[in-house]
Amino acid sequence: MNKRFRIIILACLAFSFFVLQCKKPEKVPPQPKIKFIDLPVKDTVDMLGNPVRRATLIFSLTDGDGDIGFKEGDTLPPFNQGSPYYYNLYINLFKRENGQMLPINISTPFYYRTKYIEPQGINKVLQCTLKVNLDFNVPLPFDSCDFEFYMYDRSQNKSNIEHSGLRRIAP
Repeated sequence: MNKRFRIIILACLAFSFFVLQCKKPEKVPPQPKIKFIDLPVKDTVDMLGNPVRRATLIFSLTDGDGDIGFKEGDTLPPFNQGSPYYYNLYINLFKRENGQMLPINISTPFYYRTKYIEPQGINKVLQCTLKVNLDFNVPLPFDSCDFEFYMYDRSQNKSNIEHSGLRRIAP
């Protein structure tokens, strides 16, 4: 009887352990949610050896269904060139002039197609930190700017719009 009692107790403990280990999937909206973290700036050289100022935009991303980024061949509509969904990360720059924030026109916009990301397992909630290098030719035509950025997921859900706040870019 004593041995049987021990077996029952061990079985109950093992069962309790497994039940407590099972977590319910998080409930997160399918729209991407981004949050600015940091924007360090440094002097460096680009791939051709030219001096540049490199700002690294660092932000967190949470997506409820984990459908972020593109595979190599994802270029058919709605992800074709010319579509607003061809790129999924948009970064716009603004400068302060006479107390107003005005867009900065740059020759090559900071629009990106991020790599395909797919969470593993049953819980498809994606939580990650992204780092994007932004190179500026020197000398710069401005010394400070605000980085405004947002993303789209593969379901064409637009994230919230985040800002870095006014940041010094020039040395």
